[in-house]
Amino acid sequence: MADYTEIKGNRVQYLDSDPTLTSANEGQVWYNTVTGTLKGLVHLQAWSSGTNLSLGRSEQSGSAFPSSNITAGLIAGGAPNPVTNSTEEYNGSGWSTGGNLNTARSNLDGGGTSSAATLAGGYVPGASPTQQSAAEGYNGTSWTNLPSLSQNRQVLSGTGTSSSTLVFGGFIPALSTATEEWNGSAWTTGGNLGTARFKLGGAGTQTAALAIGGASYPIIGSTEEYDGSSWTSGGTLNTAREQSGASGIQTAALAFGGEDSSAISATESYDGSIWSTSPATLAIARQRSGSGGSSSSALMTGNYASQSSATEEYNSSVNVITAAAWVSGGSLPAVNNGLAGAGTPTSTLGFGSRTGPQDQATYEYDGSSWSSGGSLGTPIGNGGGAGTQTAGLSYGGGPSGSTSTDSREYDGSTWTSGNSMNNARALHMSCGTQTAALAAFGTPQPNNTSEEYDGTSWTAGGSTGTARYSVGGGGSSTAAVGFGGYISPGGENNSEEYDGTSWTAGNTLNFARAMYNGGDGAVNTYVYAIAGDASGLPAGSDTNLVELYNGTSWSTLPNLATGRRSGAAGSQSGSGSAIFFGGRVGGSDQSITEEFTGETSVATASTLTTS
Repeated sequence: MADYTEIKGNRVQYLDSDPTLTSANEGQVWYNTVTGTLKGLVHLQAWSSGTNLSLGRSEQSGSAFPSSNITAGLIAGGAPNPVTNSTEEYNGSGWSTGGNLNTARSNLDGGGTSSAATLAGGYVPGASPTQQSAAEGYNGTSWTNLPSLSQNRQVLSGTGTSSSTLVFGGFIPALSTATEEWNGSAWTTGGNLGTARFKLGGAGTQTAALAIGGASYPIIGSTEEYDGSSWTSGGTLNTAREQSGASGIQTAALAFGGEDSSAISATESYDGSIWSTSPATLAIARQRSGSGGSSSSALMTGNYASQSSATEEYNSSVNVITAAAWVSGGSLPAVNNGLAGAGTPTSTLGFGSRTGPQDQATYEYDGSSWSSGGSLGTPIGNGGGAGTQTAGLSYGGGPSGSTSTDSREYDGSTWTSGNSMNNARALHMSCGTQTAALAAFGTPQPNNTSEEYDGTSWTAGGSTGTARYSVGGGGSSTAAVGFGGYISPGGENNSEEYDGTSWTAGNTLNFARAMYNGGDGAVNTYVYAIAGDASGLPAGSDTNLVELYNGTSWSTLPNLATGRRSGAAGSQSGSGSAIFFGGRVGGSDQSITEEFTGETSVATASTLTTS
């Protein structure tokens, strides 16, 4: 019988310790002489749920991603009722709103990243012709009209960079073999595809591209490879498909999803000559979706079915990837609504409440369970919080939803009175430390004032641009952001930034909301997770939507398990971790705690062991 050497061509290594597990060790087998075990590296391939788009869409929604990763993704246009011009940018964790296309359309494509992309072609219902030749360039903020393609075409494919883009195939309204190349200033004609096709996948660069599958009556599985001047035949897909996702380069690519007679969940990998079926399958069989990335890290988002907003991420690595998620934490000792919060997720301070018996209570969290701290000494609810678990600050709020100028400091066991605020308020934004805190907005009526605390006294700050209450906030007294809230019934989606002197308009939330309290954190890594009156839902509706602010824009994150409103509190320590506790679901106060952990990558991998 053949032994391992004859089959593999290499002897099993005898090692006194396991090797560092990197991609170079894929398929390696070794014998650990210390433990007396035979081990082999497991190749991890899997799709996992990602963060939803803000706007569900389909019809090859103009995706443009770099070939190496999915941390600078872009998707534009698409087909919701009937087409849209909206753009969303992906940072590896969530989606944020970008500049609108000049021409709303679906079925366009191109190449680039979220900071520099070129997209072209597409479909506009009711236009004459419905197929488009228009091209646009993106600079990370706005789209600019570029010279048009030589042909009107839709359901084409594209790849490359913003200044070196390749588009090919499509419907013009006959099936097309045409290829066009963008050099940053003009389109020129490239070599024709060997097979006219549309609804095809594309990957690679302008000088080393792949045309994958598509429809040529019937749906086909053939691949063609481009060298910068001509197309030649490549390997054939195991599953013929159209409207599929694609990612990677000419010698290391993926094809996933798509449709034949129905939606497909299968994934295939390409090594430059042969397609192999991956054990990883999409959780949702989908087609006509945005896609991009590399052969080891890819993304597919949206779906033709109901213009879904669902996103999935693919990973093939020796690294163990843990997706960002909210998980249940230890419950508060009692139900609470209207708390304030401070600290970090592993050292959290929660205090005050609109729930009568708890309106003087203090709670301390150690990362797993809550314990009682010193009494506030006065009833507080809907107040503000800042600082840490051992140096906390409570300010504003009052019993039964009233307002006050109350200010008090916590040393880890006892609260002592501080100097009074200049304005009685509640439902205000709060952030900072015990010796450098900020309060802004709030009740007794929509408020546009702010004030700062230096550890001894409160002084007036700049006026906000809008008067409102139930506002979230984070940052420091000299670099803060306030967001959402009420001006009139229905939550707001605008935000404002403070530099220690004046307030200026910031970027808008993806979802308008109010009736919540945020946690403290740096303005450029502020996570907020909140329930409240969300845009498009009836007043008082509980929503579980979560967003992250990076100092420039808001992006979506995984949702809370339980939507809540009306005075839940939070604290956080950047985009990597957060905690959210208490609040109200419907008319019932809650003791729920949820903890957030961002996506992590650990440079180890599982091994198969036999004795």
